[in-house]
Amino acid sequence: MEQGTPSSHLVFLFHLIGFGMIAALLFSGPILERRFKRAETLDAKVAVQRVLKSVGLLSPLAVLLLLATGIGNMYFTGLGPFKAGWLTAKIIFFAIAVINSAMAGARGGQRRRLLERLALGENVPNALPEMQRYNKQQSIFYLIQTFLILVILVLSVFRPE
Repeated sequence: MEQGTPSSHLVFLFHLIGFGMIAALLFSGPILERRFKRAETLDAKVAVQRVLKSVGLLSPLAVLLLLATGIGNMYFTGLGPFKAGWLTAKIIFFAIAVINSAMAGARGGQRRRLLERLALGENVPNALPEMQRYNKQQSIFYLIQTFLILVILVLSVFRPE
């Protein structure tokens, strides 16, 4: 995007900001997840889960920003979703990443509700295996999401045909 209007540069800037938000999530999420797993008390786990939820709220904002600015970038470059193979692939991987994120958010909510029940002193049958399952799913989510975002980044930079 060497040449263009000031509007096209502004849209591209906000697209990069959206990518930065996603990158922040991908870096902070696994760190917080590790802290969650190492927390020794239930109260500490609940506190870290609250932070994870707060950080995770960036995701829908980042997705909306990337979607809007991605459409803007296509407009300014004259590319449609099916005019370039790399762009079509990028859109498909973006959609998969959004769905993956939504599913992880739902699982995070289930884990949070289980934690809150345990913190209130409820006796929840199979709580430990359930928590271990949620923890494993979150770890897998971060690996898959990182892979998807890296694929999108490679497609954006190298634009293979």
